[in-house]
Amino acid sequence: MPELSKPGEVANAILEILSDGDLHTLSDVAATSGRSHGNISDAVGKLVARGLVEIPRRGAYQLTEAGFDALASGVTITSGPDVLAGPRKAPRDTFRQRCWAAMHVRQIFTLGDLMADADRGASASRSNLAKYMRALIAAEYVAEMAERQPGTKNGSNGFKRYRLLKRTGPIAPVFSEEHSQLQDPNVGKAVPCKA
Repeated sequence: MPELSKPGEVANAILEILSDGDLHTLSDVAATSGRSHGNISDAVGKLVARGLVEIPRRGAYQLTEAGFDALASGVTITSGPDVLAGPRKAPRDTFRQRCWAAMHVRQIFTLGDLMADADRGASASRSNLAKYMRALIAAEYVAEMAERQPGTKNGSNGFKRYRLLKRTGPIAPVFSEEHSQLQDPNVGKAVPCKA
């Protein structure tokens, strides 16, 4: 592939390379696209901010559900002042934000997993997380799995396991009780929470 000259072309090439759904390393993407590691890292960072690409482990990339949707709809990334701008606000370091980030990393998890990953003291509570999880399930962002994780005590029914279904981006959706919906800044819209 010839060397690309514009940031938008680099981003589009990355999306195309990741379109097979496999995990690709930085070196793989750089070699396939004909660009330097630095150019690829910069473009991937902006794609991650837009919620189109995720980094399941350091130096390895894959498309998110939103990334596949963007490719399927024929979206072309263009260069310019707002190219790959992503969300305007950086995620705040809140308990729910840390839980959301942990869900992205784990994909399948228990409430205990998320508590262990996100708890930093007094601001965290299991009831807070359970309430947020109910909202994510109602909005079809998360699904409860049939099989439980084995419990640690005799006679325990085990721990409920959950799977993240929608990886829309790095900023945790905010639940509005008043409107029974999630405000998802990654996609710029409200998502109703079904009863």
